[in-house]
Amino acid sequence: MKKRLYILLSIVLILFGILIYRLADIQLFSTKSFGPDDVNLLERSVAQRSHQMVLSTGRGQILSRQGEPLTNKKIFDIILFPKLNAEQTYKRISGVLNISVQSLEREIHNLDQPAFFTNLMDTSITSGQFNELKKMDLKGIRLMERFKNEDPQFAQHLLGFVRQNPALYQKRYNEKSQKETVPVGISGLQEAFDPFLVAQEQEKLLFHVDGHGRPIFGFDLKYAGDNNHFYPAKIKTTLDVSLQKKAEDLFNQYEVKQGGLVLLDVQSRDVLAMVSRPNVDPENPYGNDSIRNYTITADFPGSVFKTVIAAAAIEKGLVDEPRSFNCSKGVYGEEQADRDLGRLNFKQSFAQSCNRTFAQLALELMESDKQIIDKYAKKLGIIGPVGWSGDVFRYEDFTQIPDEEQGTIWADESDRHVKDAIFQTAIGQKNVKVTPLAAANMMANIVNNGKRQDVRVADQILYQNGAEMASFSQKSNKDKKQQISPLTAKRLRSLLKLVTGNSGTASTLGDLPIAGKTGTAELNIDDDEKIEFENSWFVGYFPEKKPKFSMAVVDLRHKPGAQTHHLQIYKKMDVQLRLPGPSGHKQNTLHGQKAATPDILLMPSGLKRSPPLFYVQLRLPGPSGHKQNTLHGQKAATPDILLMPSGLKRSPPLFYVQLRLPGQGGYKPKPFRGQNHATTCLRLIPFYWLLTPIYLLQGVLQTVNTRKRIHDEPYESMLTYRTEVKEVSLGAGAGRGLSCLYYPQIAYFIIS
Repeated sequence: MKKRLYILLSIVLILFGILIYRLADIQLFSTKSFGPDDVNLLERSVAQRSHQMVLSTGRGQILSRQGEPLTNKKIFDIILFPKLNAEQTYKRISGVLNISVQSLEREIHNLDQPAFFTNLMDTSITSGQFNELKKMDLKGIRLMERFKNEDPQFAQHLLGFVRQNPALYQKRYNEKSQKETVPVGISGLQEAFDPFLVAQEQEKLLFHVDGHGRPIFGFDLKYAGDNNHFYPAKIKTTLDVSLQKKAEDLFNQYEVKQGGLVLLDVQSRDVLAMVSRPNVDPENPYGNDSIRNYTITADFPGSVFKTVIAAAAIEKGLVDEPRSFNCSKGVYGEEQADRDLGRLNFKQSFAQSCNRTFAQLALELMESDKQIIDKYAKKLGIIGPVGWSGDVFRYEDFTQIPDEEQGTIWADESDRHVKDAIFQTAIGQKNVKVTPLAAANMMANIVNNGKRQDVRVADQILYQNGAEMASFSQKSNKDKKQQISPLTAKRLRSLLKLVTGNSGTASTLGDLPIAGKTGTAELNIDDDEKIEFENSWFVGYFPEKKPKFSMAVVDLRHKPGAQTHHLQIYKKMDVQLRLPGPSGHKQNTLHGQKAATPDILLMPSGLKRSPPLFYVQLRLPGPSGHKQNTLHGQKAATPDILLMPSGLKRSPPLFYVQLRLPGQGGYKPKPFRGQNHATTCLRLIPFYWLLTPIYLLQGVLQTVNTRKRIHDEPYESMLTYRTEVKEVSLGAGAGRGLSCLYYPQIAYFIIS
């Protein structure tokens, strides 16, 4: 019995000794290098009691054309901690942020680890609210600014998505991902510019917590991150946020299920707006192909392709002589047409989209040259790709729109010799496919007399500190052999205007200054005779006389005969672009004159004595400036436009006029009678002739004191004659002193 007891005690002592040794090894001997993996136990111990909050993933931002962040936006936030008795703090936060204190306490009660307020409550904090909270001595929270990395809420297909994908990271950069999986761009600009945007290192906030996850506020918060002033880079896009949102609102309003819109500046070829439907499913971007951008996906254009046949027919002289076409016949010339249009000439055929005319012209063209349709499609730039490509920084053949599809004309080379295939190709059917982006760019080429130019979705790459890393200059094809002639472009513009005329296929747009081409493509998916779907297109430019924009709107894969809204969307976008404001370009008429922009006002023509020409920015009275004000029976239609009386016999009351003059906002000096005005503000008063000598004497005295300054001014100076409550400005020749003092002819206006 004793022997067994001794054996048992010996075993216990041995085990106890092993345990003590193990504890000593952990606590004393191997604290910095424990086990086969050489684990640093001291660091692990600290890590167990510390917590981190990611302030930024470290990925670069994408900016709008105005410089506004579109991704990784900086936001104001609060770090909330679990199991803290801070009722007074919660009440004060709720009061400032206008939320229920009960809902805030309920969310915090359910926390088991620190969390950001904006994530917890799904609300935002304004700058004013954040500053108000900073002034309070709030216990148990931390106020922070951070970058919020979330999926784009608009322009989803253009901006693109970011996801964690270690395999893609390794394939793209030929290296393994770091400890934290680095997110990479999987679509849109996020994918195209991923080498510039990819994160270098996360920015984190480190702090210690106790066993309950509560912060130990005796310890300082520590920032961990890479204070790199250069990387990651920022991408400045060409996107106009207000136009993008307007376009998306219209697609939502009309419930377009599949389709897109692309809006271009015809001079710079900048993409101002790009919409694709359906929206991307963030949970499963590749499900149902929702990540596909239909503005850069080639599809059947229908009669839009007749523009190519028209250009070739014009340059080859097929329509120089008056000739008519039997538009009562269908595309093959044997069957009766769905629309009996009778006999039409070439212009009427284009306006009313007669299939038979363009089938016949295409056949005549192909008889002389089997490549002619291809040649003119390339000359017009409708085949693509049209996105900007070239050498950037250290990257050769960089492409801004890598997913852009190239259009097609012939799928089978033998079709070039088949009459029916040529007929179908001429009207944008058979195997003809183009992208809406290329179609919109074709219209911009026509507007610019055939000059072909690449489309840009990004303007600059900026370092983190805002300095320029690289820029994307406008790229054009200067080879005139690869372009249509200016005369052909002019004739095409006249044809495109007829489409929106009274008898055109887009006559509903006739009340607006729009020119363009409609297209309806028929799709029989199962290769039978039944038409299952249709594509509806309108591609054009506006304003028609002095074009600034080209745009394509497409409604794809809808049922035949279904109500489509592509023309209504086009119409409302045109109206939006002609409204006054940051994105407006409306031309306003005053006594038969036109102001080129809402900020420029031309003088009324009825004044017998012409005053100097001023650039004037006018603000109507009222808190928001939206009242319509009557002036001698005239109405100011917008807050930026003032209608002025043309025949004033009496002096009006006192008013103020704000001038936009040379040097203010980049306006070039525009001389008028040898004068350039350099002042920024002119206050005019009723002129009483008896006070003229007083004003002139005051001006002479002031001139003596400021003669040297006037001499040095590069522009004509304005001498200001002041009284206590009123002033009038006079002009003097720069550098010529009193000998050139004269009293200008003053125009009187009223603002009230």
